[in-house]
Amino acid sequence: MKKFVLLAVLILGCAGYRNDYGLDFQNAYKGLAVIEFKAVLETEKLKREKEWKAIGIVLEDGKVLALTHATSVPLREEMNTPFGTFILEWKTKTERFFIDGEEIKLIGRNGDISLFQSSIKTPFPIPFGDSDELKVGDKVMVIGFSGTILFNAKDGIVSALDVGKYGLPVKEETLLHSAPVNKGDSGSPLIAFKYGKPEIVGIVNAMIQDKGMGFAIKINDVKKAIKEVEK
Repeated sequence: MKKFVLLAVLILGCAGYRNDYGLDFQNAYKGLAVIEFKAVLETEKLKREKEWKAIGIVLEDGKVLALTHATSVPLREEMNTPFGTFILEWKTKTERFFIDGEEIKLIGRNGDISLFQSSIKTPFPIPFGDSDELKVGDKVMVIGFSGTILFNAKDGIVSALDVGKYGLPVKEETLLHSAPVNKGDSGSPLIAFKYGKPEIVGIVNAMIQDKGMGFAIKINDVKKAIKEVEK
């Protein structure tokens, strides 16, 4: 009888679907925020309003980490027309940021890293890791929204480290991974699993979609940028 019970437990334990990541997917998206960005650009004669959304990662004390290129608009724009490229230079711009209708404050920017202050109490449940320990072949996962309202997780591996050394238009320290990246994923956390526990090892910042190439700023560089902003 005992042998039968043990066999049944083993069979049932191996049956069904499994989560092999050691990650609580039901709660993993909590602490990710959708930042609504509104900008007003003006010259002496022109005025333009722009709105879009970007992903932010909620840190301790309500601080929100996002990317500058996803939450800012340049004062100089190039517009392609049938008559050639037209360069438009705005004189002033006003930017405002919201999460769930509540306005948040920009603390500062350092390169492509931007830091905001909100009143959100629940931070992202996965801590920062150490990107210096990453190796090619390590399993990683991108967790974000891909420009939709749906939680979206995609996995892959670290394909290369310090890819800027190979002539690509990114910083040398940027890493390359094979997890699918879509428009709207900029600012999403790149997760690796250290001894079975998830850690943030990078922030998704670029892609070459038709080649299946995703890029991320190493989290150690992100941590340095955050400290500079907080100073």
